[in-house]
Amino acid sequence: MLTLLTDNALSLDSTSSLLSDATGRGSPDTERAVADEAAAKAAGFSLRPPIYAIGTAVNATGERNFRQSRRDFEALPFATDACAALAEGVEAERRADLTVDAPSLTMLPDGRLSSDFGSLPLSERALEGLGRLVTPGGAGYLASCPPDLRATNVNHWLAGAMRRDRDGVFKPRQMTLRARQSGSGCEIFSIVGPRYAPLDIDVIATQLHGVVPKDARADVVYDGYRARLSVLFHSNIEAEHCVAGEIFKAGLSITTADDGTSTK
Repeated sequence: MLTLLTDNALSLDSTSSLLSDATGRGSPDTERAVADEAAAKAAGFSLRPPIYAIGTAVNATGERNFRQSRRDFEALPFATDACAALAEGVEAERRADLTVDAPSLTMLPDGRLSSDFGSLPLSERALEGLGRLVTPGGAGYLASCPPDLRATNVNHWLAGAMRRDRDGVFKPRQMTLRARQSGSGCEIFSIVGPRYAPLDIDVIATQLHGVVPKDARADVVYDGYRARLSVLFHSNIEAEHCVAGEIFKAGLSITTADDGTSTK
């Protein structure tokens, strides 16, 4: 999912009045802010309306907040470096996908799933996917079961996991096991439907690496299943020239999930 980001509101402390003198209609700072606003709207950004007239000069607190915002931006890694690091981290997981017939699987009493991958532990997300695809009650009940009871339940539903095709013929239900190397060894980190089309985080990060401007910075969050990569830009004007309603930070944020769940 792609989201456009803008920030045109300089935060103030609760005791500060926002504004000092108005720069005046037609001043260079006002004209710049108005032109930037029009360009952003034309590019598809949705802007919050300023509390005060666009182009009004901010007070000393606003200037300090602008400088801090710029320092925070410059503390972020360059987007090219962040994309490369994210791609390398995911590639190091050595992921592999295997589409199988559900009845061919067996859950062992210790909770591991036996397949052509071998006997591998399931992540919590993988157990959720398994429950969603083959059990009538989903994964909530399974997660609360001790491993041996969970295996009994799962194996019962795996053995009878069938579907009717367009010709009315019953065939084994299929699913795709997604495996990777983790800190504790190999695991099945996700179980998805057979038509799941992966566009994994490392692929997206590599594509972004090739197109992001060299001066862009990035904020990256990756939890092993989902990632948010925000590519950011910041105004380089002098703080004393910033005005109310000015777009001083902008960018785009991409969120993606490799476990078959929604990114919303």
